[in-house]
Amino acid sequence: MARGRSILDTMRARIAALGIALLALAALAFIHRADIAAIVAGPVAAADDPLSHCIAERHATIDKGVAEGVFGADQAALFKQRATALCQATVKTE
Repeated sequence: MARGRSILDTMRARIAALGIALLALAALAFIHRADIAAIVAGPVAAADDPLSHCIAERHATIDKGVAEGVFGADQAALFKQRATALCQATVKTE
């Protein structure tokens, strides 16, 4: 080792630091694995949720109307807002 050179400046120290950083990232990923899985999977509505079912059903009908050319995209956005509000008003949630 050259004079005036610290042990922290060696290749072994850099490899050890990289290993520690990788272990820390792995530990964080393990601790937050449920959060990461939820982000990757995206929003999923419960099959027995009546509100989500109502909204999905009405939005599908509106999308079908757009596909058939019955109304435009601007109208569809308004209709979807109204359908969501209707479902929220009529479906009892806990």
